[in-house]
Amino acid sequence: MTIIYTPRGKAREYSPLAANLYTGCDHQCIYCYVQGIPFIEHSEQMKPKKQIIDRLKKQIKKNKLKKLQVLLSFTHDPYGHAEEKYRLTRKALIELFAAGYPVSILSKGGRRILMDLDLFQKYSHLVKIGATLTFITNEKSLYYEPCAALPAERFEVLKNIHKQNIKTWASLEPVIDPDQTIEIIKTTHQYVDEYQIGKINYRYQPKDVDWSDFMVRVVSVLRKYEKSFYIKKVMWPYCENVELLSQEKDMDRLTLKTV
Repeated sequence: MTIIYTPRGKAREYSPLAANLYTGCDHQCIYCYVQGIPFIEHSEQMKPKKQIIDRLKKQIKKNKLKKLQVLLSFTHDPYGHAEEKYRLTRKALIELFAAGYPVSILSKGGRRILMDLDLFQKYSHLVKIGATLTFITNEKSLYYEPCAALPAERFEVLKNIHKQNIKTWASLEPVIDPDQTIEIIKTTHQYVDEYQIGKINYRYQPKDVDWSDFMVRVVSVLRKYEKSFYIKKVMWPYCENVELLSQEKDMDRLTLKTV
């Protein structure tokens, strides 16, 4: 089985390529979509996949893949607690960067991301660092994402990364509390370069949300701050009161390209 692969379906909207180095995830988010997919192993413990780095090296050496952006990761957090012990994300980054692959990081690991700041600085042209941002308040974050970094820590890390002239982005998916999502943008727009917005579609569905109203509000605030953003396809049916521009619907416009 290949390590770097082409995502399908909704996952493809994030990146043309991806890699998952662990099984399971130790952030225990109650809305995690992986829990609802029968063919993906899910556990509250993160375990390294067998010989994952050797397999990654072999795939890279074959040199059959185009040098497209690789996302770390979909089925686990690349900076979960287990990364402090195993350092698979760092080892994979070294191989991917050396081979010239652009890499997009998506994590709720907070300060653990900074363990690899030296790599991000060295390969700043090949990386962008993203965080899933769901809430402003600790109370809701602790309920929905009990073992992930708290919101303020995620904000702090993105601000730190941005000061290093490294591209940053935020995944505003899942949107659970639309008001908090709008506040997240207002709080972070000075140090987040790009946003991606999506609605949860798996185990948990927030009730009594006026998604059409939310789309008007979120597009308005992102345009006000002149931010680059992508609206996922699942949100398009709720855009009857706001016309999306072509670039706001282009899933590959924000992917990193090789120089």
